[in-house]
Amino acid sequence: MSAEYDLRLYAVNDIVTPLAFDTLQDLGVSGRGSALLDALFTLQNEYQGLPLAGVLFLTDGANNTGTTESALLEDFALPVFTVGAGERSRYRDIQIAEKRVVNFAFLRSPVTVDFTLKSWGYQGTTVPVILKQGNQVVATTMVPIAQPEFTAPISFTFTPREIGTFSYAVETPLQVGEMIESNNRKEFSLHVIRDKIRILIVSGRPSWSYRFLRRALKSDPTIDLISFIILRTPSDVVNVPERQLSLIPFPTNRLFTRELGNFDLLIFDNFSYTFYFPLPYLEHIKRFVAEGGAFAMFGGDQSFGDGGYAQTPLEEILPVEMLPKPGGYAFLPGKMELTREGETHPITQITVDGEENRLLWEEMPVLKGFNRVLRVKPGAIVLGNYALAGKDQRFPLLVAMKYKKGRTLALLTDQTWRWNFEMVGKKKGNRHYLRFVRQMIRWLVKDPTFKQVQVLTSKETYQIGEEAEIRVRVFNNDFSPATDAVLTLTVKDTQAGVRELSPAPAAQPGEYVATYQPDHPGIFTVRAVARSRQARGSSPSFSDQILGSDETLFRMVQPQIEFENAAPGEALLRKMADLTGGRYFSATTPWQEIREEIRKRLAGKAEYRIVEERPLELRNTLWAFLALLSLFSLEWIIRRRGGLA
Repeated sequence: MSAEYDLRLYAVNDIVTPLAFDTLQDLGVSGRGSALLDALFTLQNEYQGLPLAGVLFLTDGANNTGTTESALLEDFALPVFTVGAGERSRYRDIQIAEKRVVNFAFLRSPVTVDFTLKSWGYQGTTVPVILKQGNQVVATTMVPIAQPEFTAPISFTFTPREIGTFSYAVETPLQVGEMIESNNRKEFSLHVIRDKIRILIVSGRPSWSYRFLRRALKSDPTIDLISFIILRTPSDVVNVPERQLSLIPFPTNRLFTRELGNFDLLIFDNFSYTFYFPLPYLEHIKRFVAEGGAFAMFGGDQSFGDGGYAQTPLEEILPVEMLPKPGGYAFLPGKMELTREGETHPITQITVDGEENRLLWEEMPVLKGFNRVLRVKPGAIVLGNYALAGKDQRFPLLVAMKYKKGRTLALLTDQTWRWNFEMVGKKKGNRHYLRFVRQMIRWLVKDPTFKQVQVLTSKETYQIGEEAEIRVRVFNNDFSPATDAVLTLTVKDTQAGVRELSPAPAAQPGEYVATYQPDHPGIFTVRAVARSRQARGSSPSFSDQILGSDETLFRMVQPQIEFENAAPGEALLRKMADLTGGRYFSATTPWQEIREEIRKRLAGKAEYRIVEERPLELRNTLWAFLALLSLFSLEWIIRRRGGLA
């Protein structure tokens, strides 16, 4: 055809690119997709006013980006001849396509994700579709494929049980004869947050401490509070019917067996368990904390050793060892004095400025009693001591500790209500008491802002070729910046496995930075584990102590929508040809037949126009000069012989 037509060659993806014929064999896959219709209008505009005869398209018919309305071709001025690559009847593939996926969910609340399964050529087959979180199977469903070209909706409903960002995938096993492997799996990330902090309080008796604590928690809209207060004990002697003495029975079996896992925090406020439930229920609480829950015990004459908790499972998880016998509560005045750790810990940070914070705590009212304990456990942090009035004696008052995946706290007094009541009486308000309660709750339930290790990426999604920047912030147990932490930083993905990175200290104290540049798309999990580096001679219990860990995800993408649905698009190619006066050919049509049909349809449509004028200087064109000189010489000879010269 090159003898009859001036052929121009172009590659089409999401743009139109001119090609030389000798580079055709090196043509590879590129671009974000195929914009066939856009390409036709681009070429028409480029050759506007020139005698363009027609367009020949060799393509599989995928038009997955740009203009998708083929009816626009009715006004297209050129015949389009299409040669379809591939036969749709022989195409075999199964694809998982995303339909509706949320990117966040609430803790302990069901979430539904919707996908679509598309199949070509696997009628009569039943395939499993699996939802996974990492390598763990969350749910599975079976999909029977009924037709040669088949589409079925898929929905999974599950309940997240942990806070954080997690990687999920919906996948189906590769079937025999599939032409594309990469579209059998669809990954997505889910950020799980709390809708509310669920707290259960059990208080041993009505008290000012319970009243102000409950009021503080109820004033926080992010807290969902359930509280039980003991109005009488089984040993109380009364002369009225049972039904008139209790507003509601204490559902111990339901609370401490079936429902405990639905709470984030359990608080015992001056409460002794001995009258109400057996010792095995304390094992349930211990397990609840070990699996990530939080527990706090507040002081009083029915708490700690006086409540019978010495040598029980609760003593194992609390940060103090209790006196083995009752009588530990002391009615002695004193004030809370911050320790060095308490000066920087978020629980006791009632204001941002350190010096102002210290002065505010010194201003807090005197307390009138506290619980004595045997000792503070190794690894626990004393945030405040009970400094006896007029004496140089101090006892632990506010102590915090991590226990396995959870956190516990001991507040060894029932007098903190005075920080509210008496400060209001001095017309200084109760905002510092409220902040103390809120900070304490958020530290116990591991609010993300109170994590000792925080992993951050500069953005959630990167393009292939970009470098992901990873920053890690590390805090000591007292929440001072951990400038000499031992940090292990890893990146994991499904293709390359786990790789360890080498973070370097950043300009901000306690912050470390690393970069990672994957060469393939996917969801990547970044995990940081930080340990304290203790000076020689320090307590061995603190040596190599784990400060914490954190994970985050980032996505690396390489848009390749060609592989999302690669079935040959014969219908579109036929429509393109019909609307423009061209013709569709299958890939099996002999080239001679294609060539003759194109010649026949273009016959009589050839136009000749001056398409370019180029001025030439005669003196710079030797062959033209010699030709012209020869013509003049020949004329002169002829004229001379004829007697005309």
